[in-house]
Amino acid sequence: MVDVSKLAEAYREAESAIRSVEIITNKVPIPALNEMRYAAYHAIAFLLAGDYKQKEEEFGKSVSHCHRAYFDAQSFMLLSLYSRVKNIRDGLGEYLHFFPEMVGEPYSAKKAAVEKARAFLETLRTVRKDAQRWEKRDELYESCKPHIEACRAYIQTFESIREELCSKVDAAKAAEKKSSHSWWISAIIAIVGILTTIAAAALF
Repeated sequence: MVDVSKLAEAYREAESAIRSVEIITNKVPIPALNEMRYAAYHAIAFLLAGDYKQKEEEFGKSVSHCHRAYFDAQSFMLLSLYSRVKNIRDGLGEYLHFFPEMVGEPYSAKKAAVEKARAFLETLRTVRKDAQRWEKRDELYESCKPHIEACRAYIQTFESIREELCSKVDAAKAAEKKSSHSWWISAIIAIVGILTTIAAAALF
């Protein structure tokens, strides 16, 4: 006999994952919603099925679609969070070194975890190109979780030192600008001095 509570739990998890995406990213994960629609269709078919074998088949399909919806929502969330991580790193640019300097030893582990998240996203892109493998993505049900947590941890660490980090970057930029300005002034003075010497020599 099928355990209806399994379907109820899968549906609740998927619905919660979709809601989290909407709250955090302010976007709607359409693929996940489509999977929920299919899950509902098969759930109804399960209730209306006349024999046990058909009920079992429709029940399994409904649960699988719930798992796919959960995965689609989670992968959407992961892509969004990793994009934010990338924006942080790209935004700091040549001043990125301040980040690990301020965080210390824990930064290495956070960076490594984020790199694993990037590699996982690359794997998903490959899987997505294979229709048969992508159709079975419910088997990857909870594979996004550790990578989502890794990206969240990186972002939270950045947010905790954002103000001080930005101050360091601003100070470094100001120092570089001042140094560059001083170099040009020195260069101009030297050139003027050389031209003056040449002009004086020409008079004699």
